[in-house]
Amino acid sequence: MSFNSVFLVAKNEFYRTIWHPVVIIVGIIVLFLAFVYGYGNTATFESYDEMDAFLLCYCQSEYRILLICSIMAAFLGVLSMARDRWEHSVNVLLVKPLYRRDVILGKFIGLSGYIYVFVSVALVFSTLMFMLFFREPLSYIDLLCRLLSYIFILSLECSLIVALTMLVGTLLKNVIGAVSVVVVYVYADWFRYIVQYMGGLSIIMPRMLYHKMADPVSRGYPQELFNTLIPFTTWLNEAMPYILLTLFEIILLILINCFIFARLDDS
Repeated sequence: MSFNSVFLVAKNEFYRTIWHPVVIIVGIIVLFLAFVYGYGNTATFESYDEMDAFLLCYCQSEYRILLICSIMAAFLGVLSMARDRWEHSVNVLLVKPLYRRDVILGKFIGLSGYIYVFVSVALVFSTLMFMLFFREPLSYIDLLCRLLSYIFILSLECSLIVALTMLVGTLLKNVIGAVSVVVVYVYADWFRYIVQYMGGLSIIMPRMLYHKMADPVSRGYPQELFNTLIPFTTWLNEAMPYILLTLFEIILLILINCFIFARLDDS
C-alpha cells in the first residue's frame, strides 16, 4: 500500500464531495436547524437547575442532525463507488500506479474526513447558537469533553454507514440498483425500525450502535452523554465497548470491500 497514493485519492474525494451542490444545500439546512433550535430552546429549559440545561438543548436537535448526516453518509458512500464504476472513471485511476485497495482506502478516508468536518462545523455552530440565544454552559471543560465526544461518535456512526454503502456500490455496478438498495436500507432502518425485529443482531446496525455509544445504560432522559448529573468518565467507560465494536465493524467492512474490489473483472 502506498500512503501517497491513498492520500491523493482521499484528497480528490474530499474536495469532490465538499463542493458538490447537494452537499452544500444539506449543509445550509443543518446550519438553519441549528439556528432554529438554538433560538427555540431559549425558554424550554430555563426551569432546569440541577442538570445543565445547555447540554439538554442538544437532545432536541440530535435526532434530526443524526438523520440528515446518516442519510447523507449513505448516499455519499454508495455513489462514490457505484457512480465511478458506472462511468468507468475508476479505470482511469487504476491505469496509474494505484492498487485497488488504495482506491477503497482513499475514498473511505476522504469521505470520512469530509463527514468529520461537516459534523464538527454543524455542532460547533449549534453550540454557538445555544450560547447566543440561551446562556453559557455551567462548565466549559465538561462541555468541551462532551461536545468532542458527540462529534466523534456521530462521525464514527456516519463512517460506518459510508463503509457499508461503499460495499453496496462495489457489489452493484448499476447506479440505480445500488441507490435503490440504500433507499430501502434507510427506509427500513429509520422509518420502519427494522432493528426491533433483529433481536440481538440489532447491535450491529449503525443507528443502534450510535444510540448505544450516546446512551450505553439508558438511564432515561436525556441521553447519558448529555446528562451532566452523570460524570463524563462514567459515560466514557460504559460507551467504550460500543465504540470499539463500531471501529471493528468499520475495519471489517473496509477489508471485505478491498477483497471484493480486488477480484472484480471490470471496474
